[in-house]
Amino acid sequence: MNEVNYKETAEIVSNDLRLKTFPVAVKFLKRKNELPEKTRMPSVVLGKRVTICQAVTMTRIYGWTVGLTKEDLVCVPAMIAFGFSSAAEPADSLAALFCEVEFASDKEQALKEAQTIIRLKSSEYEAILLAPLQKASF
Repeated sequence: MNEVNYKETAEIVSNDLRLKTFPVAVKFLKRKNELPEKTRMPSVVLGKRVTICQAVTMTRIYGWTVGLTKEDLVCVPAMIAFGFSSAAEPADSLAALFCEVEFASDKEQALKEAQTIIRLKSSEYEAILLAPLQKASF
């Protein structure tokens, strides 16, 4: 799709679904230097790390183009899922976390849940780009 189609698509989605916020486009980038020039990085702009949910909210409510690297995220499950973690056994790490925060009652149940989460290879991508669909050039 070209930029005009993104705008049209965003308008159709927003109107048909009666969205109160912007639909969000997402792209995983091999290298963080591929982030567009005016991308807002939470660790730089806000001086703190955020969860993936907060970054999506910044995009859908404020209309910001947001870039995320492992330096910008604080959400451990998201970091593991996106391959931003150095965990040797990602499923085991997630299972341990699920038990620790009481998302699961035992290690077996937690491991079963953790194994259902799709995980990207470690260091496969260095950044995630979020933008309102109508502004997305990707």
